[in-house]
Amino acid sequence: KNKESTMTRFVLTQTQFNKWDNFCLDNGDLMYKNKDSYINEYCESSKNFIVHVFDDEQSGIINFLKSLVDA
Repeated sequence: KNKESTMTRFVLTQTQFNKWDNFCLDNGDLMYKNKDSYINEYCESSKNFIVHVFDDEQSGIINFLKSLVDA
């Protein structure tokens, strides 16, 4: 990523994170081929998961995470 890239945070519940995990497993080959990147983080105090995604990452990842958060 270029040094101008910014990241968006998606705060997920355990259930939402499980869906994200399945999305990554189902699309792993394509994500690897596209060199997609993200960071998963667990927040102990809130018991939530935070997924950080570069804003210029492929739209399928961002659209999926947005749909999870908006559901």
